[in-house]
Amino acid sequence: VVFWKWITPKVLGLVTQTSVYHWSIE
Repeated sequence: VVFWKWITPKVLGLVTQTSVYHWSIE
């Protein structure tokens, strides 16, 4: 299962069962 989450208005987070990724979309 993959979850997408907006951490802040300019940072997108991708959460999986084993990892968490986050990056700026500037």
